[in-house]
Amino acid sequence: MTVPFMKTGNTVSILAQGKWYQVKPEHPNYDVILEALHGSEEDIVKLIDVSSSLEDYLDGNVEVVGGSVKYDGDVVDNTLTRRIIEFMRQGLPFEPLVKLFENLMKNTSYQTRTQLYDFLEHKNLPITEDGCFLAYKAVSSDYKDKYSRTMDNSVGQSVGIDRGKVDDDRDRGCSSGLHCGALDYVRSYGSEGGGDHIMVVKVNPVDAVSVPHDCQYQKLRVCKYEVVSEMEWNDELRKPLYSADGQEYQSFVSEDYDDDWDDEELDEEVKALAESEEKESWISSEDASDVEDEIQDVIDNEPDAGKVEYFKKMAYNHSDTENGYLKKLKELLKGE
Repeated sequence: MTVPFMKTGNTVSILAQGKWYQVKPEHPNYDVILEALHGSEEDIVKLIDVSSSLEDYLDGNVEVVGGSVKYDGDVVDNTLTRRIIEFMRQGLPFEPLVKLFENLMKNTSYQTRTQLYDFLEHKNLPITEDGCFLAYKAVSSDYKDKYSRTMDNSVGQSVGIDRGKVDDDRDRGCSSGLHCGALDYVRSYGSEGGGDHIMVVKVNPVDAVSVPHDCQYQKLRVCKYEVVSEMEWNDELRKPLYSADGQEYQSFVSEDYDDDWDDEELDEEVKALAESEEKESWISSEDASDVEDEIQDVIDNEPDAGKVEYFKKMAYNHSDTENGYLKKLKELLKGE
């Protein structure tokens, strides 16, 4: 049975459960709603009010209404909240992002609340299921910090200093505080030949203090972190989501998953898809005028631009077969 509706231009007016709804193209579920017009009124309402998928999960501080994310009743529009909506639309695990958002909003620094997630995406640093993030740190051969040589950075250690002792001026590149950051920064700061180690540290967003401008936007100062693992010099964190203890997140990967296949053969197909006209479907309407530039940025600037590489990693994390990986990757790239 078709739900009663009227379409004026690209705007759709829908009568469901005794109430009229107006759905515009910028709605995160716009295309899905059009396809669901032959379904039940209950399903239509759930698609229109995207907050329904969050209400059972959140504790009341965060709500999503009409495609907007609110914290304590105030709309917050930034890269992180838009990513939450995007993940909801794509059917991806958005809960860790919501937890990250909740933790971040507890940070006392407005600057950090508005800039930290952009830093994480810019340097492809993953998050954890409990709303923290992982970063890299170079330490000396005896696992002490390289500056004072007094702080133990062995796996399992929690390192912290008083927040008031951390310089929050992002215009100062090298200053007081605990440093961690992107892999390129850590490799340049540490010395493999000198016996230094690369550690993976877990940071709660509430403990992030400053993201300096120097080192090509690659490091930040924090007041506390936990050392969760050691990384080989030629290795890196390859997934966008890890468990609370910093280990591989298994919720979307089968125990029998075989990752011994090489996705290099996908590169040409991915690039062709990214360059095709279908690419416009995953560029938001508000950025339509910059479609061509964004497409080229995605192709030329990975992983910094983040789109194709980020989607490849998310597709991998969301699939348990090679065919499933390719299918999910295509869906993400085409915005399905």
